[in-house]
Amino acid sequence: MKSEIHESTQGATQAQESETRLLYQKSAELHGDMQIQLDASRIKKLTSTLKKSLVLLEHVPDSLRMEMRQLHAKLEDYRSDLLSIVDWASDVYVQAQREKTNSTRVQLERFGFERWGGDSALRDAELAVLKELQTSSGMQAMGEWFHGHGLLLDIPATNFSSPFSAFKVFSAGEEVLNASYCLLQAQGTTGQRIKGYNNAWYRIGFLEYDNYLNHQLACQRSSLKLIQHIAQLR
Repeated sequence: MKSEIHESTQGATQAQESETRLLYQKSAELHGDMQIQLDASRIKKLTSTLKKSLVLLEHVPDSLRMEMRQLHAKLEDYRSDLLSIVDWASDVYVQAQREKTNSTRVQLERFGFERWGGDSALRDAELAVLKELQTSSGMQAMGEWFHGHGLLLDIPATNFSSPFSAFKVFSAGEEVLNASYCLLQAQGTTGQRIKGYNNAWYRIGFLEYDNYLNHQLACQRSSLKLIQHIAQLR
């Protein structure tokens, strides 16, 4: 008999835990145990208030006092349920992040193949341009390139900025994936004037970046041909 009661209680507990996990599944995937810990803290404050109320309210009808005690007990039980799934929520978050990273990696590898094909020289050349645009001198060179074409002459050459975010979703050693991420995020961006207190800035769009990239690649090819020609003359 005791064994049956124990099994019944254990089954009810597992069912409650499963229901609680279902309620927090999406939150756990996005934020781990954050929402669970927050709700557990709120319930603790609420049960503390209920407990104090039972002491302070001397003339509460017995029926209401009983309901308050029952509510207090239920909230305490639910808080225990929440704390019991904290580790589960952390594991769910880790797994979700791993799957997200793997999915992002596949997407970026596909993007890189579409952009560079199997041409590692072309890829490395663009990575070099991207690195240069992370420096103030690199952006100034782009500004001067605009001015050389009679464009955006009212914007100082030092006041140009790139459309690429500084986010790095992969380790520093995975430069190709990080570059693909920046390029993919910047696709679709358009040039934007930004009015400052004393002067104006210009944030370039992706198409403008592509035009500048093609210019840089053409210059590199010309330089390479010149070097090869000089070498042949020797």
